[in-house]
Amino acid sequence: MRSSELDSGRRAWEEFASARTPEDIGRLLEGWDPDVEYVEDPKWPGADTFRGYAAVAARFREYVDVLGMGGEFVLEDVRETPGGLVSLVRVKGDTVSGVPFDHLWAYRFRMHGGRIVWFRAYFDPDEALAESGH
Repeated sequence: MRSSELDSGRRAWEEFASARTPEDIGRLLEGWDPDVEYVEDPKWPGADTFRGYAAVAARFREYVDVLGMGGEFVLEDVRETPGGLVSLVRVKGDTVSGVPFDHLWAYRFRMHGGRIVWFRAYFDPDEALAESGH
């Protein structure tokens, strides 16, 4: 894998982690491939697959409606594995109803032309790394 792909992936996730408003999320996703595909972890209630910038952005806005934007997104790492790239993103804060949360999510993802074209969420980061051959 080319290091430029790893660098592009790291920049994309760093920008995503810097989002502070629903508008930020939408704006940042515009830098990803217009036909981006997002696959939710099957462990997530009502998990589904979303295709295209508008559908993915709408889904992340739904997360914001539940979790609020008072939380913090921290990119902990982006790893190059035999099966592709994996990002580790910590999400913590309080839901809009005041329930605290702190969780490390993993995302396997693919790049093309410096843009994320596919990503899948993993509730268990070890599962993402194992599926990537790490």
